[in-house]
Amino acid sequence: MRNKKTVFHNHNKKRNVGMIYEFLIQYMTRKLVENDNVASDKAFKILKKHYKKSSVLYKEFRLFNSLITTTTSSEGIASRILREAKRAVLAHDNARLDKEKSLLIREINHTLSDSNFYKQNLKDYRLYATVQCLINDWKKPCEDNVIRVAEYEDEIVQWLIKEKAEVQEEKQYSEADRFVIKLMTEKFNKKYSGSITDEQQKLLKLYAFSEDTSAANELMSELKCLSAETKMLIEDYCVNNTSDNYVAQKLNSICESVGLINLSELSDSDMSTFLMLFQLNKELTSIKEKKQV
Repeated sequence: MRNKKTVFHNHNKKRNVGMIYEFLIQYMTRKLVENDNVASDKAFKILKKHYKKSSVLYKEFRLFNSLITTTTSSEGIASRILREAKRAVLAHDNARLDKEKSLLIREINHTLSDSNFYKQNLKDYRLYATVQCLINDWKKPCEDNVIRVAEYEDEIVQWLIKEKAEVQEEKQYSEADRFVIKLMTEKFNKKYSGSITDEQQKLLKLYAFSEDTSAANELMSELKCLSAETKMLIEDYCVNNTSDNYVAQKLNSICESVGLINLSELSDSDMSTFLMLFQLNKELTSIKEKKQV
């Protein structure tokens, strides 16, 4: 095995997109355990802002993550994966990427102000460092790094074909992502002053990852169905409770407010409204079922 000096050539953990992502997740989780929701929320906002789908930083992270999580039994396929990854790296706007990384580091330093942030433990530190060093060398090929690149590529190929202790099937959300979902749930639990149901948590999960097109489309579909169904329940309630004009006006007012929400640009406040709408839907459904008995 080669020495660490070679593996970590010119490695800067602050500019390692994979490490920073993991550090943010770990930081958020630790702060949640410490009941420091303010600090957790700050880290979450940084993650959402800088790892958004439109950024070059996110593109590098997706590529980085694929090299970390992909498993194949064929060395030929592993080598092909590397070739495709290299092609993608060379297509990135490196000037914009460097700027985005600098802005991310700056916001972490100024917003979190935690001297231990970059000192957090990472189980696969060596692997994460190797992947980032390889990506960096792909960007700036020269005679001096040919042997080093070959060594990096060989190590990643061996990682890709290595039988993992726990073979993970491809999932929509990773282990790290579940920490983000936990944070979102904690955040809305606090605002909503209650227990978030499984159905509501599903909406939060989709909202947390709405930068992804499939998640955004599914969320929009779920919210449209929720709005339409609740509207029908409100209309049914008003027809069967003509004497309660005040409640009917309030219910219709809620329905109108929901109709004004732009589903393509949802905010935390909008999601709070939909969570309340979901609860209203359950209550109206319960009232309707009791009357039918």
